Amino acid sequence: MRAIRRLRPNEFGVVVYGSPKTSKQRAVELALLRAAHLTREQDRSHFTVVGQLAWKSDTNALIADPVLPLPVFVPVAEKATQDPVAVLIIRLEPRDGTPSAKALDTAAVIESLKQLKQYFSGPDIKWKPARPM
Repeated sequence: MRAIRRLRPNEFGVVVYGSPKTSKQRAVELALLRAAHLTREQDRSHFTVVGQLAWKSDTNALIADPVLPLPVFVPVAEKATQDPVAVLIIRLEPRDGTPSAKALDTAAVIESLKQLKQYFSGPDIKWKPARPM
């Protein structure tokens, strides 16, 4: 399952829940791949990961936003199992101008993780609709 929430005009939280067979690393890769597709859907070519977390837990996570001194709750649902969860906070790079040094190229991320595409429709990851800000 995944959830996407717009945090600011160019910033999103991407949450991926895996099945018990999914490793934390795989959940992070799936979140990164979803972030790249989201960036492309927003008609952008680059994004920057400004926060990340992966765990196996049944509780919500609090992620401190590096831009603001206030903590930001990422939209995470309660889970009763020890399934892996990966959370990425991404910032879309501006359409015009040079991407920042830490920016990831959307096409390169999709190409490098294309072997994970099978999980977008398989039993490993369940998808749910994105929620607006």
